[in-house]
Amino acid sequence: MRATFQIDNPGDVEMVLTVKMKLSDWVALQKQLPSEYPSWKLTAAISEMTMHAKQVFTPSKAVDT
Repeated sequence: MRATFQIDNPGDVEMVLTVKMKLSDWVALQKQLPSEYPSWKLTAAISEMTMHAKQVFTPSKAVDT
Protein backbone atom coordinates (compact mmCIF):
# COMPACT_ATOMS: atom_id res chain seq x y z
CA MET A 1 0.00 0.00 0.00
CA ARG A 2 1.15 3.51 -0.68
CA ALA A 3 -0.51 6.60 0.78
CA THR A 4 0.22 10.30 0.75
CA PHE A 5 -0.66 12.90 3.35
CA GLN A 6 -1.62 16.41 2.35
CA ILE A 7 -3.12 19.32 4.26
CA ASP A 8 -5.19 21.43 1.90
CA ASN A 9 -5.88 24.32 4.32
CA PRO A 10 -3.04 24.50 6.86
CA GLY A 11 -4.43 27.70 8.33
CA ASP A 12 -7.52 25.79 9.46
CA VAL A 13 -5.66 23.08 11.37
CA GLU A 14 -6.03 23.47 15.14
CA MET A 15 -2.81 23.04 17.10
CA VAL A 16 -1.98 22.79 20.80
CA LEU A 17 1.08 24.34 22.43
CA THR A 18 2.05 23.52 26.00
CA VAL A 19 4.39 26.02 27.63
CA LYS A 20 5.88 25.69 31.11
CA MET A 21 7.37 28.87 32.64
CA LYS A 22 7.74 30.54 36.00
CA LEU A 23 4.89 32.83 37.08
CA SER A 24 7.21 35.85 36.80
CA ASP A 25 8.01 34.89 33.18
CA TRP A 26 4.30 34.64 32.35
CA VAL A 27 3.73 38.12 33.78
CA ALA A 28 6.66 39.48 31.73
CA LEU A 29 5.35 37.82 28.56
CA GLN A 30 1.87 39.21 29.15
CA LYS A 31 3.28 42.74 29.32
CA GLN A 32 5.15 42.27 26.03
CA LEU A 33 2.26 40.94 23.93
CA PRO A 34 0.45 43.38 21.65
CA SER A 35 -3.25 44.02 22.20
CA GLU A 36 -4.37 43.08 18.69
CA TYR A 37 -6.08 39.91 17.49
CA PRO A 38 -5.15 37.13 18.10
CA SER A 39 -2.57 38.16 20.71
CA TRP A 40 -5.22 39.68 22.96
CA LYS A 41 -6.76 36.22 23.43
CA LEU A 42 -3.45 34.86 24.68
CA THR A 43 -2.95 37.95 26.85
CA ALA A 44 -6.39 37.44 28.43
CA ALA A 45 -5.68 33.76 29.10
CA ILE A 46 -2.30 34.58 30.68
CA SER A 47 -3.92 37.32 32.76
CA GLU A 48 -6.55 34.96 34.14
CA MET A 49 -4.00 32.22 34.80
CA THR A 50 -1.56 34.53 36.60
CA MET A 51 -4.36 36.14 38.64
CA HIS A 52 -5.48 32.75 39.95
CA ALA A 53 -1.90 31.63 40.58
CA LYS A 54 -1.16 34.79 42.58
CA GLN A 55 -4.28 34.24 44.69
CA VAL A 56 -3.14 30.73 45.54
CA PHE A 57 0.62 31.18 45.84
CA THR A 58 1.00 34.71 47.25
CA PRO A 59 1.46 34.61 51.00
CA SER A 60 -1.51 36.05 52.86
CA LYS A 61 -1.06 38.70 55.53
CA ALA A 62 -2.60 38.55 58.97
CA VAL A 63 -5.01 41.35 59.79
CA ASP A 64 -5.40 42.62 63.34
CA THR A 65 -9.02 42.99 64.35
